[in-house]
Amino acid sequence: MKTARGYGFLLLSAIVYAVNIIDRQLLPLMAEAVRKDIALSDWQMGLLTGISFAAFYAIFTLPIAWIADSGNRRNLVAICLGVFSLATAACGFVQNFAQLVLARMAVAIGEAGTTPASLSMLADTFPDRKGFASGAFTAGGNLGLLGGVLLVSGLASQMGWRATFAITGLLGIVTAAIYMLVVREPVRLSPVVRQDYRQVLRRLGSHSSFRLATLSMIGILFFTNATGAWTPAFLARAHGLSIAQAGLFVGLTSGLIGMICVLLTGPLIDRLARRDLRWMGWLPAIALAIMIASMAIGVRIEDTRIALPILAIAPCLALVPPTCIFAVLQTAVPAGLRASATAMLFLAANLLGMGIGPTLVGALSSYWETSSALSLRPALFYGIAPSMIGVVACLLLARTIARDVRALSDEMPASA
Repeated sequence: MKTARGYGFLLLSAIVYAVNIIDRQLLPLMAEAVRKDIALSDWQMGLLTGISFAAFYAIFTLPIAWIADSGNRRNLVAICLGVFSLATAACGFVQNFAQLVLARMAVAIGEAGTTPASLSMLADTFPDRKGFASGAFTAGGNLGLLGGVLLVSGLASQMGWRATFAITGLLGIVTAAIYMLVVREPVRLSPVVRQDYRQVLRRLGSHSSFRLATLSMIGILFFTNATGAWTPAFLARAHGLSIAQAGLFVGLTSGLIGMICVLLTGPLIDRLARRDLRWMGWLPAIALAIMIASMAIGVRIEDTRIALPILAIAPCLALVPPTCIFAVLQTAVPAGLRASATAMLFLAANLLGMGIGPTLVGALSSYWETSSALSLRPALFYGIAPSMIGVVACLLLARTIARDVRALSDEMPASA
């Protein structure tokens, strides 16, 4: 793919990921308004942002990615984008908990297909700059948060949360139409032979770096989804921030500063990996450890002026570890298995990370609500503890990736 078209495709892929993140994060950003309007408890909000979304996302990710490994990835991304955007618009018309659960499930099904197919196409478009491509793609998530904050702060204050869902869903549908008209399916650099699930599971199950990357992502998504789903509500309850103020905090940290961090991460991991491949495990381990420590300290501090800068550290770094893990998959996994590897990683990480993280914090908050005026403080403090498994897994990943990359290089002449 020519350079100009390649960068144009990268930009549009980042925009698609941004729309993905906007649609997914609208509910956490407007959680307090939705909770009060429909009369929901914290455990119900935890289910909506956690397991009810993650289960359907995970279930549909693998079969859709299997299609992406041998089918038309451009068409797949456009269709999935249109589906979850339509479902997001439908969230604005729900009247009760059950209806919102169904709408969120539909959002999850649509979102399941965009990321694996997009990453697979980027690997074929930027074969020698996978870290850069992964970083720029992930930066779309930061743009999504920043754009989501602007939408929520403006639309929610002027038109309410229902109109915000409807309008953002409509924007996604327009983006899907543009994507379908503009993007061309890139040429696959390696021949892909359709494999059944058993063969895929057997090959990836024996891949050490893939197993550890998956365990790492479980810890990463556990932390980022638990804190991402509940930080706006915590800021409102513990520090008296309005929706606009909490949204501005999230937008500046996860959106603006986070985007800068993740754009620097791609070239940084490329440079560090050329010196020593173990940095592909070391860098995400360091970032995740700092995130966990800062959140654990920040939620215990009552002084808003001190708490906010400390709480800001985690969202600023939130997409650094996933960027590194994406680069690991594109570097150490055979080309014909990349989309399936990404899908299987998200299958496990979304069920155990995205699914359990927000749900656990919501359940703990409801449990402590009877004995604590601010139940979210201990719920977040103890609820993020399981994410330490991600730090350990990243450190172990640093010990296996060089061996797996060498094995992949040895296989290439044989498959040529």
